[in-house]
This record gives sequence, C-alpha cells and structure tokens, in this order.
Amino acid sequence: MIAICLLLSGQVLAQDFFRRIGTVEAGVFIHSFGMPFVGNDFFKIDHLPGFSAGASLPLNTTGNWRTDYRLRLSGYMAEGLHNGLHVSNQVVESFRPAQGFRLEGLAGLGYLHTFEDATVYKFDGGSYKPKRDWGRPQLTLSIGLGFSIRLGRNSPYWFFAEQQFIIQFPFASRSGVPQLTHNRNYFGMRREINRKYREL
Repeated sequence: MIAICLLLSGQVLAQDFFRRIGTVEAGVFIHSFGMPFVGNDFFKIDHLPGFSAGASLPLNTTGNWRTDYRLRLSGYMAEGLHNGLHVSNQVVESFRPAQGFRLEGLAGLGYLHTFEDATVYKFDGGSYKPKRDWGRPQLTLSIGLGFSIRLGRNSPYWFFAEQQFIIQFPFASRSGVPQLTHNRNYFGMRREINRKYREL
C-alpha cells in the first residue's frame, strides 16, 4: 500500500514538473581542472567537449528579476583521469537589463558518478587482475555566472553562455586529495516551451 502511494505521489509530482517547465536546453562545454582564472588551464581544450541537456522551472518573477530551478544532466570524458555523468540541481537568479537579454548567477548541489579512464585492478590469488569498474558516487557544489540572448524579437530560442566552478568530493581522501575542482565553459541553446512563462 505504501509503495502504491509513493508511486502515485511520484507520478503526480512528475506531471506537475513537466507542466511547469519554462525552457528546455542543450549545450556543450569545455572542461578543465583547477581554480578559475588561475594558470593556463582555464580555457585549455585538453579534453573532449562535454554535452549537457536540461530544463528550467520558473519559481518567482519580480520586475526585471527572476528566479528559476534548473535541472541539468551532463557527461564528459577527461583523458587520463575519468569519465563522468553529472546531475546538477541549481537555483538561478537572473536580471533583465534590456529586452531579450539576461544576466545570470547560479548555485547548487549535484551528483557525479565517475569511471576511471584506465583499467581497474584487484588483488586476487597473489596477483593483480582486472576488475569491473562500477564507478564512484560523489557530490558536487557549483557556482556560476552567465548570460542569455533571445534570437529575434518573437523567437522562442535563446543562446546562452555560462562559466561554472565545481567542487567534486570526496575525490581521493586516502591519497590526501579530498576534492577536485572543475571549470566548465558552457555554450548552448534554450527554447521556451510554455507560453505562460514567456518573457520579453
């Protein structure tokens, strides 16, 4: 009975979520490791580009200010380190200084599952043997800044650019590296799908 109630509640929440979606998006990002704006790695394209898809739900609009909840799924490959699947939950605060243009600040929590970009071994019967890599579950904290521009006065499409700084933990605590820092530079497109939440 409890399972049926939970299933029905989940279906109701999912339906409400999809009814309230204001925009959907798809994009790519350049991925690097290190602190933002420090050293030569900030814009270094030393890994394959990552891909992302997501949706935003409007929470509150007051004048030129707007608050959204954004859910985003992304994946990337970092040669020689790991490959990752990332689900991020972020609150986005944006300001509209002009029609068709928004400045955005965001912050949130996420879940990152990584797989080693190398063969993983286990010690078995006096020797090391390859083993299946089920990946490692980790948490992330993220903050970012960005902007979006409407592509035409009556267009439902927006181009967006965004820079995020992400802390991944726990990374390798036994080796004395409790967290790993990421930089991502996003570029992509958003589309308004709900006229109720459309803006100028």
